[in-house]
Amino acid sequence: MFFIILLNSMLINDHNVHYNNINGKYNHQLMPDLFTNHQVSAGLFIIFIIFESGGEMSDSMDRRKARTKQSLYKALIELMEKKGLDGITVTDITNWADINRGTFYLHYRDVADMLEQLKDEAFEQVRSLIQQLDIMELIECGRSDQPYQKLVAIFEEFARNCNFFKVMFGPKGDLAYMNQYKELMKTQIFKKLNYWKPNGDSSLVPLDYLIAYMTSANLGVLLHWFETGMKKSPHEIGLIMTRIVSQGPIVSLGLGEND
Repeated sequence: MFFIILLNSMLINDHNVHYNNINGKYNHQLMPDLFTNHQVSAGLFIIFIIFESGGEMSDSMDRRKARTKQSLYKALIELMEKKGLDGITVTDITNWADINRGTFYLHYRDVADMLEQLKDEAFEQVRSLIQQLDIMELIECGRSDQPYQKLVAIFEEFARNCNFFKVMFGPKGDLAYMNQYKELMKTQIFKKLNYWKPNGDSSLVPLDYLIAYMTSANLGVLLHWFETGMKKSPHEIGLIMTRIVSQGPIVSLGLGEND
């Protein structure tokens, strides 16, 4: 909330200045001494806007900032789909988004900085979800043939930024960035398996081979989902992954133990 004080300065013999308060909340102590000590030109009107709370304006600015960054993000993704990562300039992005260059530089140093921020934000969102996975919970969901909801949440996050991930993991994308996710999966699978099988003595295959298989399988399902147009929902993909991980590929195929 805010109120306005209108200062009407009139040049008269004794140089007194008269202040008119528009809404009845005027406090003369808010007026600068400048106007009581110096002659002011006749008919000069000065408006002071006194803010009682910056909350509403702050919220409005935050929404505007978010809309601007979303427009820039959308422009970058569409340009990446069209011409790949290389050669995209600030001018390309701002022209595509219909935003001036100065506005771009309020948010990012250059295209590389913008892309790096987007990559980091997307990676952190996925990482935080993967860290919440629990193998025993997943196995329990597999027994009841229900999708493990923490897996579903991961695929929902990939779906939320699907255009970004499809470009980054695609032929015009960034192989090193995709390998970050592969390494993330490998690290998290190792931590969780090692927690339940600290020595790996009872494993039928060496742990490193099992982790390599599971990592590639998980990433492979994700990429196949993107490549096939994401026709299945995150819920359906979550159920597929729950079945494969908890039952194994042979049983998931309908062979083996349930034959």
